[in-house]
Amino acid sequence: MSTGAERKLRGLKNRRRSILSSFACITEFTDNYQEKSDAMELPVRLDNLAALWTEFNSVQAELETLEDTDEAMDAYLSDRTEFEKRYYRTKDILMQFNNVSSRQQHMQNPQRESPSQMSCIKLPDVKLPVFNGQFESWLNFHDSFDSLVHSSTNLSTIQKFYYLRTSLAGEALKVIQTIPITSDQYAVAWKMLVDHFSNPRRLKRIYVQSLFEFSTIRRENASELHSLVEKFETNVRVLKQLGEHTEYWDVLLIHLLSTRLDPVSRRDWEEYAETLENVTFDEIVQFLQRRVNVLQSVVYQPAEVQQFNVKKNCIQRSGNIRTFQNAARECTACSG
Repeated sequence: MSTGAERKLRGLKNRRRSILSSFACITEFTDNYQEKSDAMELPVRLDNLAALWTEFNSVQAELETLEDTDEAMDAYLSDRTEFEKRYYRTKDILMQFNNVSSRQQHMQNPQRESPSQMSCIKLPDVKLPVFNGQFESWLNFHDSFDSLVHSSTNLSTIQKFYYLRTSLAGEALKVIQTIPITSDQYAVAWKMLVDHFSNPRRLKRIYVQSLFEFSTIRRENASELHSLVEKFETNVRVLKQLGEHTEYWDVLLIHLLSTRLDPVSRRDWEEYAETLENVTFDEIVQFLQRRVNVLQSVVYQPAEVQQFNVKKNCIQRSGNIRTFQNAARECTACSG
């Protein structure tokens, strides 16, 4: 077996070990289940169990394709059969617990459930951001996840951990993939993620570099101009948030932004800038925002105005044709 295949095999075995570790936590939960303290975790445990089942089958299938001996294949098939038995047995226990808990909750409050009870039964209808490990997306993900999930007082710790796992992909998921999904491990997983991606020096370098990489607009376009100004200004705000004194970067920022403008907009900006004593970055942003508004108002015309203009053009063209024909007849008469 080649070195690459060996490395892949070792990685798959590590993933399977992580799956089995998380599965063992769920079976331990069923063994030590206490209705009063654990009932609220049942829906999340069931969802996580289903996710582990899917992931196990995927990893196991890859492992089986890499083995070329009958002995190894028999061992993998035996592992698959054993895991399947344990999965169905554990799922049955969790569903029984959940059914009993749901009936008791309904009996205690048959007409209406409080918001806290509802949050234990189903996941909130919130579109959570997905973070795949790109550093330039980290701050947006961190702030969104922190406000929607991490700082929420209506979610249990295990629910927060479930949301965290389902909100990660790619390199970001690999950071915490080996951590078992348990209540006491959520804080560990969140801290590992924050420590890994909250790297101010690297984030600053990425956002500074992006200021130099905006594409130049080829011709006047309200949409493209609005997008450029919005994204450029956002990068500057993020750098300020990271501790950079961007209020002293006026000359650099104005140069970088103005050189990305279309020729007409840049000419108009340079003419406007000549009228100012001290040109600041805020001045060019405000100028371009006003220009976007003007371009949008020029492009947009109500249907009635457009129809009027079409009719007006048609009348003008027909009038010109008749004038030309009359002139032609007069010239013929003059010529005798």
